[in-house]
Amino acid sequence: MNGHNGNNLLRFWQQNVNKSLMSQLDLLNNTDPKLIDFIFIQEPHIDFLNLTRANYHWTVIYPSCHHAS
Repeated sequence: MNGHNGNNLLRFWQQNVNKSLMSQLDLLNNTDPKLIDFIFIQEPHIDFLNLTRANYHWTVIYPSCHHAS
């Protein structure tokens, strides 16, 4: 998020990427953080370390129980 968007509104984008890495990276690389404040990804790609991916524009936030056994 890059400061104030001028109208005091938070802008969200929600999308299901069906666990596809290519779909997820396409979404992240083509969503302008100047236009959207938060992206909520349903069924994100999860790698062998039980983690997902983001780029330098976005930060991953996991549920508090994500690494619980």
